Amino acid sequence: MASLDNTTPFTVEADPGTDIWRKPGHNAWNIPNIHTSTGPLKNFLSVRVTFSAPWAHSYDQSGVLLVPRLASEVASPNSKWIKTGIELYDGQPHLSTVTCDRYADWGLYPLTLGDGEDNKSVTIEVFRDGGPQGKNAWVHHLVLDKDGNIKKRIPLRKICWIFADENEGGWVLDVSPLAARPDKDAKNGLKVEFAQFKVQWSQ
Repeated sequence: MASLDNTTPFTVEADPGTDIWRKPGHNAWNIPNIHTSTGPLKNFLSVRVTFSAPWAHSYDQSGVLLVPRLASEVASPNSKWIKTGIELYDGQPHLSTVTCDRYADWGLYPLTLGDGEDNKSVTIEVFRDGGPQGKNAWVHHLVLDKDGNIKKRIPLRKICWIFADENEGGWVLDVSPLAARPDKDAKNGLKVEFAQFKVQWSQ
């Protein structure tokens, strides 16, 4: 599986009323689906995204989406997924991670900025990790200096279930840039600029 290192900027636009969210009685899945990198779940190593957006409406979202699924399951919506990045909540952009293994749960973290950053540009990394208690994925916010070097890593979420089925055969992972604007009354869509979208797979 070839890794993807896209440093050519691109834009993903989400129309009003787009979202991914799953709870009893509600299952939203209608975001734009482009620039997806797909490979065997057991071969996933990491994804790093750098993005910016004019977040203006409640629950505006941008970042990265990971969807583990059986290769035979091509229909959406999927029951397992992870989205992480920025979400506008209470009028402010927050670092946000939502994991869904049947139903979604959501966590927020204050946005910390580096010397060369403003609140319109954020870098997120999701990577495979292992230890005595087994395999898991970590979500980190990367705080950069003015030259783009990593100044600090802020751990946001440890996800323990994502690799649970990877050795049973047939499991793949879709990794995509994320953009969503759940506000149905917004007059315009949300345009998310991606400066980096890098996905690493083992051979």
